[in-house]
Amino acid sequence: MLFKKLGRTFSVALCVAASAVMMGSVSAADYPDRDIKVSLHVKPGGGTDTMSRLVWKHAGRLTGTNFIVQNYPGAGGQIGYTLLSQAKPDGYQLGAITTLSIVTHELTRKGVTYSLKKNFRPIGRVVLDPSVVVVRADSPYKTIEDLIAAAKKDPGKINWGGTFLYGAHHVHYIMFSKATGAKLQYVPFDGAADSRAALLGGHIDVGSGGVSEYAALAKEGKVRILVVGGGQRYSALPDVPIYKDLGYDIQVGSNRGFAVPTGVPEERIKYLDDLLAKVVKDPQFLEEAKKVGIAATISHLSGKEFQTYLLKLQDLMREILPPEKLVK
Repeated sequence: MLFKKLGRTFSVALCVAASAVMMGSVSAADYPDRDIKVSLHVKPGGGTDTMSRLVWKHAGRLTGTNFIVQNYPGAGGQIGYTLLSQAKPDGYQLGAITTLSIVTHELTRKGVTYSLKKNFRPIGRVVLDPSVVVVRADSPYKTIEDLIAAAKKDPGKINWGGTFLYGAHHVHYIMFSKATGAKLQYVPFDGAADSRAALLGGHIDVGSGGVSEYAALAKEGKVRILVVGGGQRYSALPDVPIYKDLGYDIQVGSNRGFAVPTGVPEERIKYLDDLLAKVVKDPQFLEEAKKVGIAATISHLSGKEFQTYLLKLQDLMREILPPEKLVK
């Protein structure tokens, strides 16, 4: 009798376990079964916006899923990041994350409710876009040495515009100033489209942004790129020096990728991670990436690789940023 009871119990347990496995596999297979929203913390028109729309357009083509890209600019990216961090962790809301804002917000801003480590799970990096120093074509600064000399002659008189305070392009200025001793006035904008328009309109003297955001304008003769903050010369602009060519130890740029809020099921994170890896190798995506000027900056990292990279970068920023600017 005891063995019969044990046998029946064991059979029931096996059925329950099998059902759980089947339900789990069905659950994973059923994702996604509706639209997925993609939040951007920047205004339309900049490098992050362009990259994101292109990536999820082709992700939709490859999967049949509708990815809805929405802009939530403001407060230097804080509005968009807050929305993403507080989203339901079901895999139907993901968002762009970029450096250095995703790394420095919690270090430099009081009242920030999110943490890179606690609230975000990266699903991959798509682009590493070196930051450049750029001027209008009619600027008196023909080289980076011209700019340094002028800034040293009149400290604080020349203004330098870029994106968010303690974002990639502001940190570019900080590193530039420390390395050269030149002092300019940094002017922050809520996105690359705004800072680029300000430069072209003559409202700022110098700009910094991703090389992909200015390469086409340089080719058209509308701007002059003085230096690229990458580890090697940009293939589309082979005559433009990098800092190493000039004797400065500066490398800085914008990492652009995506994350979901912490708590999304692992199988859904893997689905999105694998999808990004597939998109960045897709011939149709790469062909269109060439047309919009981002192909040369594509530098894919998996979600785990991107997370490790970002956390190490955050530790570095704690060392680089002025102590008085760090939130106590």
